[in-house]
This record gives sequence, structure tokens and C-alpha cells, in this order.
Amino acid sequence: MLLGMMGAGKSTVGSLLAARLGWVFVDLDAMIVERVGLSIAEIFARHGEERFRLYEETCLFESLTPSTPTVLALGGGTVERQANRDVLRGQHLIWIDADPEILYKRAKGPDRPLAHAGLANFLERYRRREPLFRELAAFRIDVTTRVPEDIVDQIVRYETNPNLRRS
Repeated sequence: MLLGMMGAGKSTVGSLLAARLGWVFVDLDAMIVERVGLSIAEIFARHGEERFRLYEETCLFESLTPSTPTVLALGGGTVERQANRDVLRGQHLIWIDADPEILYKRAKGPDRPLAHAGLANFLERYRRREPLFRELAAFRIDVTTRVPEDIVDQIVRYETNPNLRRS
């Protein structure tokens, strides 16, 4: 599973990693959009962040029992709910991270409502989530200056080298 802030590249890296491994790729945000029938921005506008987080929790729990090997890209805020952290503690998580100001620049898009609140708000969210990412992740990759293919290479090297694995 991949976790990290919006703009880190979890979806891009996750799809490439799944293709490399021959696994299924699931993007939690895309799963929510498919289930609810609204874009993330529309969910936030119509129902608010709390409702979005409830949808996210439901989809997360459903995605944790795949019938085939799966690379799952979590949403940036998935770690904020205690129930999600509790279930994620038993999972193998890789933290995709970058300089927060770079993440903010990457995250500014029409379907990213939380990036529209400005840099200060984004940095506050990063500061709040960073210790949660650190707590849950087995491995952190700084992707500030890296291309997705190199990130996938590093994950594959990490996953296949037991000496690098954190117990």
C-alpha cells in the first residue's frame, strides 16, 4: 500500500508498480468516485469532508480483503481517522513523500478541494499527517526530484531485499 499527501504521486507510482508486479491496482479515491457517482470535489461541495471521510473508510475496509495481489493507493487524509489507522497498522505501507511546498504545487487541480484552501492550510495538513505517515509506514521514499519509474525501481529493490525491511 502507498500512503502520503496529495500530489506525491501515489496513483501514478501505484499503477506503474502494479503493472511491474503483475498485480491489480486500486486507487482509493477513484474507488470512492466510482461508488458515490460524484467527483471528489462534488462530494466535498455537496456533503462536506466528514461524509467524504466516511466513504473513504468504507472503501478502505472493503479494499483490504482482495482476492488477488493488489497495490492500493490511499488518499492523503486516510490516516486521519483512528479506525483507518487501526486497520492500517497490520498492513505493509510505503510512504511516498516530498517537500511539502512541492506537493502543494503538484496538488493544485480542479478535483483537489483541499488544495484550494491555500498553502498555509496545506502545510498545516501536512504537519498533522506527517507523524501518522511516519508511524504507519515501513519505508519512506522522498520523491521530490524523482521520476515515477525510479520510485518503482526503489520500491521493488526494497521489497525484494529482506535486509532493508523494517520488522
